[in-house]
Amino acid sequence: MVISCVERLKKVRLYQLNSWHSLRLIGYNTFTMTYHSRSIAIVSQQLPLCPPLPRVIGPVEFDEFRLLWNHLDQVLAAGVEREFILRCVALKQKKRKRRMIIAEQVAYQNECRQALRCTLARKLLQESLRTFCCRLADSPVMQRFCLSGDLEAVRIPGHSQLQRYESWLPVAEMRAVITALTNQAQADDAPSTLGLEAPLSLSTVWVDSTCAETNIHYPVDWILLRDAVRTLIEAIMVLRSRGIRYRMPEPSSFLRKMNQLCIKMTHAGKGEKRKQCQKAILREMKELAHTVQGHATRYCALAEEMPEPRGWAVAAQRRMQAILEKLPQIIHQAHERIIGERQVPNSEKVLSIYEPDTSVLSRGKSGAQVEYGYSLFVAEQRDGLIVDWDMPRSPESDIVMLSAGVTRWQKAYGAHTIRVVVTDRGFYSKATCNTLKDAGIANGMCPRSPQQLAARLEEVEFRELQRRRSQTEGRIAIVKQTFLGGRLHTKGHAHQSAEMAWVIFAHNVWVIARLSILSKQKIAA
Repeated sequence: MVISCVERLKKVRLYQLNSWHSLRLIGYNTFTMTYHSRSIAIVSQQLPLCPPLPRVIGPVEFDEFRLLWNHLDQVLAAGVEREFILRCVALKQKKRKRRMIIAEQVAYQNECRQALRCTLARKLLQESLRTFCCRLADSPVMQRFCLSGDLEAVRIPGHSQLQRYESWLPVAEMRAVITALTNQAQADDAPSTLGLEAPLSLSTVWVDSTCAETNIHYPVDWILLRDAVRTLIEAIMVLRSRGIRYRMPEPSSFLRKMNQLCIKMTHAGKGEKRKQCQKAILREMKELAHTVQGHATRYCALAEEMPEPRGWAVAAQRRMQAILEKLPQIIHQAHERIIGERQVPNSEKVLSIYEPDTSVLSRGKSGAQVEYGYSLFVAEQRDGLIVDWDMPRSPESDIVMLSAGVTRWQKAYGAHTIRVVVTDRGFYSKATCNTLKDAGIANGMCPRSPQQLAARLEEVEFRELQRRRSQTEGRIAIVKQTFLGGRLHTKGHAHQSAEMAWVIFAHNVWVIARLSILSKQKIAA
């Protein structure tokens, strides 16, 4: 009986707006949009027919949780979801060099919609890939939001598919999707489309910078040697377990020896004896590293000589080659700093063998004099919506990032949309003052000179803008701790930039949904 009802509903050619409690019916008609001077046809498809959510009586926290996901669904359905699908379809057709047939495009658009919603939900819940799979399989609210269930069955993507969803769109395209959402929030029809009390204003932005930390341990020189030896030995053990063998001692003995040396290094003592003991232990570590390097080189050659290379052999070989390329530099760095007692320039330091793009950021913060990661530039408007961000591969000064940000704002939102920029004294310079003046933007930056600051504090408007700047620190903490989870969890700058783009997108959708809830509560009151 249920199946026959579903089959009849699939024949309906109607389009109905997304609603949290109603059946979602959508026809098969198409509409055309222009993208990069090309006409892209988006095919409307039927969304899953979800059963009604159970009525839960009791905890008010669950009612608030359910209400939030209801408004998140409405924000996506207001237009940003369609923008995301449009860009996905355009890139797909560009790669295939032909238009997809209707059935292919309908299936791909459904997958794009699920990629958007699953990634957004995981960023908001801050759960691991495997934990989120279980949450999605267990929660009717999450199933409805992520479009994973219908009247027949519940289909949950695996953890590998969830990971692929996070790189569904390039960073440039994700930035365009976020810009479209911001432009929609500041449009005159924002109260009707997004449920806001009034359109959000971008006239004043507050700018700050921070460190997006990479997922590495504290960069100690002899621990880098331990990491290199451990990675090489583990790759060798993979090859030996598959039948590729070369005469050598038991690989686990090298790991045991390196662990013993690390324990000795930790308990080396104090004073001058500590230095002498550390130098002697490091010489043993270097000798062990050279021995493992020779074994790894031989195993790389054996893996290359395989008549039919397997995936596991290629992966192990690449893993060893990546470490073998860095091992001489790691040994030289440890020798210079511990035995030679000489400094190594930051540009030549190896901070992590797994995250080569990590940089040293000396920001002088309380409790974190030195941080390891990327410079993160964030600009927010008065209601907390992030209007711009940047995370360059190499560390850049606040002055350079602000000048680049002004160019992006004018291109994304128009030349006269942003009228005032407020920063701390780290952004203040003659160059940035001239940049803002040329762009027609009022200067709300905190001057470096105490005399100039005292003069500016006489202005009532400047004092209010600077007082509001403390909220930007809280906004950065929300982005880093709540949405990012403290540090970047992906590897490589390309994947980390994509992760940060999804974090900003999830944060902005969350902000708009919460503003929509407050607006409806005010109307009800």
